[in-house]
Parts: sequence; structure tokens; C-alpha cells
Amino acid sequence: MKYRKLIHKYKYQLMYSERHQVNFAPPKTVITKFITFTSRRTLYVNRGYCWDGATAYPDFKWIMTPSLVHDAFCQLNKLGLISDELKAEADKLLREMCKERLPKCFEVNADVVYFAVTNLSTPFMKKTEQIDKIYEVK
Repeated sequence: MKYRKLIHKYKYQLMYSERHQVNFAPPKTVITKFITFTSRRTLYVNRGYCWDGATAYPDFKWIMTPSLVHDAFCQLNKLGLISDELKAEADKLLREMCKERLPKCFEVNADVVYFAVTNLSTPFMKKTEQIDKIYEVK
């Protein structure tokens, strides 16, 4: 994964599109400008997608890809495009992705990350309007 740091609202921007096979799927494919989540259990995050890294954890190298994937799922959930049940699956996926990137003796960090997203993320998960909505003022 390649990304760059930003100084605006988000901390990072994806430089090349990413594809991740996951073990859960929406009932039908969901498509936004930067995220596609297929009914075949594939998440695509397009080049240019911006995210804030690990919201409640330091942005170490091992957490960057898991935080990208998790933030994409959180955005879909906030927009009402995937269910809270799928968001809960994304939380579990975050923990597993972190564990895959950590030495065995540091896997407890993945559990800390999971605890944070399942117990401390409520203020960040308020549902929002579709971000691509266009407004006109005359």
C-alpha cells in the first residue's frame, strides 16, 4: 500500500487503489466514489481515498492497511450503506488484520485496537448524509 500524509481534514491519502478479500459481504454490491464493496466479499478502495489512520491508536506501519480497510467500512456504515452487523464484522476484521502484521508477542496490541473500536468509537460513528449529495443555491 502506498499513501501520502496530508495536512487537512484527513491525515492520509491513498496513492494506488487497494483490493481486499474479506469473509463477509453486503446483500448487494455497494458503490461510492472511492469505495466498492461487492456481494462477492471484495472491498475496493480507490486511489485518492482519504482517511484518518487509527483514530484512537498511534499510526504505526502495521496498522496503516487495517485502518484504511476499517475506515472504508466505517464510512459505508455511517452513510447507511452497510448494516451495523457488517460494521461489527469489520471491527473483527480490523483485529485479525492487525494480528497478521504483528509478532506473536505483540498481538495484544490488536486486542487493544479492537477494544477501542468496539467500546470508544460511538462519537465517531454518527450516521451522516450521503457525501456525494449535490446542493444548489440560487
